[in-house]
Amino acid sequence: MIETDSYREDVPTPELRKQFEATIPVRKMGRPRDAARVAVFLAGPDSDYMTGMTFAVDGGSLRILEGDRRNPRGNDGGVPGKLEAFLKRHERL
Repeated sequence: MIETDSYREDVPTPELRKQFEATIPVRKMGRPRDAARVAVFLAGPDSDYMTGMTFAVDGGSLRILEGDRRNPRGNDGGVPGKLEAFLKRHERL
């Protein structure tokens, strides 16, 4: 969940927000810039060989809904590792 005006309308009080955020694995709401960082990554050269990927910018909520599946390729980082490295380089976004 990304914190937007409609989110603030749907979850109007700090108490409700706190309860909702407690259900998110990273325990915080996403900010618009969190989604923007993924868009910048996908629009740039670091993703030029990627096709057909879906990125869930949801603080881990989808993982809970799908269950805790392990990366079948092992701990090589794969695409998530590449995205994480990109985000660390672009911390100011």
